[in-house]
Amino acid sequence: MLKQRKLQDELMDAPDLDPLPHQQALKGLRRINFFSRTAKQLWQHIRPYACPGTTLRILDIGSGGGDVLCRIVQHAQTDGIPVHASGWDISKTACKFATDHASKVLPQNSQWLVNFENEDAIHGTQGGTFDVVFCSLFLHHLTSQDAVTLLQRMKGLAIRAVLVDDLLRNHWGYALACLGTRLLSRSRIVHVDGPMSVEAAFTEAELRQLCQAAGMEGVRVHRHWPSRFLMHWTPT
Repeated sequence: MLKQRKLQDELMDAPDLDPLPHQQALKGLRRINFFSRTAKQLWQHIRPYACPGTTLRILDIGSGGGDVLCRIVQHAQTDGIPVHASGWDISKTACKFATDHASKVLPQNSQWLVNFENEDAIHGTQGGTFDVVFCSLFLHHLTSQDAVTLLQRMKGLAIRAVLVDDLLRNHWGYALACLGTRLLSRSRIVHVDGPMSVEAAFTEAELRQLCQAAGMEGVRVHRHWPSRFLMHWTPT
């Protein structure tokens, strides 16, 4: 069943999705990300790029409910590292949800700033430069060509590193998605989309082919709980 990638339209990707079930799904994903320790995994790879006396600039593409980026900022606060963090998402509902969440869990000041903006990761034109650009649970939503386009855009925005954290397509991950989504969320959207996401995910070999097509040589891939990968690329 999982030998070939199967990309389908997930319920959360529907442009006419009602805000209330969308928000309920985002809350479910927040719990899943918490138990998956996604933010901690990413922060371990982001932190080494902090330099004394400077502010670390971070961009999360496809930021969704904003919980991963907010937790990364919390890790930075704990470590005393000033960061300016931005999140881009095509969904206005997600951006508002993320902004509201950030206002509840983060003190906004000059050392730790976070903002969320409505931006299309593939066809958008917003520019800028960031020390570290990352995405989490976003790559598997894309066709192979769009995934290459995304990686190329991330490469152009990042000064120091690009990170991609996502699902691996395998039977263990599929079983975890079926069980974990039901244990951690009451959202039907999460229950349906979770296993579909694993079916749409890339294998490590496929990921490396995408990176090569995007002109990203020398990527490092680290596997971690629960059946995920973290790809790390730095400019030469």
